[in-house]
Amino acid sequence: MDWQIGTLTGAETQFIDIRVPRFVVMAIWPEPKADPLPTAPSLYRTPYLDLLERAITEWRITEDHQPKKDNLLDWFMEQTVEGEKLSENLASAMATLVRMPASQRGGAKRIGAALIAGDPLISIDNCEAGLGGELLCQALTQPMLKVRLLGKSINIEVPSSATMFATGNNLTMVGDMTRRALRCTLDAGVERPELRAFDRDPLAILAANRGDHLAAVLTILRAHHLAGRPQQSTPLGSFTEWSGWVRDSLIWLGEADPCTTMEQIRCADPKLESLTTVIEQWHTYLGTRRVSVKDVIDVATDQHSSFHGRAEFINPDFRESLLAVAGDGGAISGRRLGKWLAANQGRIVHGMRLVADGMVSGIARWRLVEQDAKSIEGVSAVSNIRPFPHHVG
Repeated sequence: MDWQIGTLTGAETQFIDIRVPRFVVMAIWPEPKADPLPTAPSLYRTPYLDLLERAITEWRITEDHQPKKDNLLDWFMEQTVEGEKLSENLASAMATLVRMPASQRGGAKRIGAALIAGDPLISIDNCEAGLGGELLCQALTQPMLKVRLLGKSINIEVPSSATMFATGNNLTMVGDMTRRALRCTLDAGVERPELRAFDRDPLAILAANRGDHLAAVLTILRAHHLAGRPQQSTPLGSFTEWSGWVRDSLIWLGEADPCTTMEQIRCADPKLESLTTVIEQWHTYLGTRRVSVKDVIDVATDQHSSFHGRAEFINPDFRESLLAVAGDGGAISGRRLGKWLAANQGRIVHGMRLVADGMVSGIARWRLVEQDAKSIEGVSAVSNIRPFPHHVG
């Protein structure tokens, strides 16, 4: 396959170096016809460039706002250029081009810059969206990290030894961040906490007595070490050294386990909440039956006519749970639901998990199983499922 590499620039934009198949480049930027009077680069247009600009405008894509690629892909596949719909390959390439790489987006870029600078403390202030992302998760668990040098196509290896803090109102952690963070909650109990007055300055007190505080902390660690460092808890994965020194020292001293806040963080994870809701509704309406994505959508959207002649959903809670993870314009997208199932299969929630269960006529089948189930074959549906002939799997 012929590949083309280059840097794309425009009057108001700058694109990173990319490497894509030449057929994609030629589809979006065909060779301009020979013209004795060359056109200024800023005036060179194609319908595909117009479509890319429309996507950026309609989705309000900025450095800090990056829609999911799946959502952009679905949008591009609904568009037409010169009367023809885009192929999936071309739509995928365009959905990729209008987004920044995850490692270079807003917060991730600033964290990378702080790591390169060797900052010992990194504060992510006033978080309004859920906190997560690949770079942040890697920075919290890996001793060394490869970070892209801003403005250059060069990755440099830097130590990831900074202590990180994040603040926000009702701050939530997303995805894998739920097991990488501890929560400290402050509730002033007043409407305008910024207007409160204090008769002392905590920072000034700490600075004036820094030596005493450091001595107290080191005394706790030393006492626990001299006692043989008795294990007080199950070591926390990826943080076993911290768990053995800091966490066990506090528990040994009679203080609360700092990791108890992780369960609060986990319960507030919007991704886990969506998965939990789907699994609970799936168990209620589908049980452990082997089904396709279409079967799932049919059960969730099945309707019956009311006395007023208006159709009503039979399983509205199930429908709402699927809309939250695979909704598209008020309908459940089979494409999105299939991708969501693939991304969440095998994750255990309340002793249950969704698993892929083979193919029938080229269509993937799914099943809800209990964690301790030895086999998924021959499992019957629960008794409270309303029978639908077209759902037979």
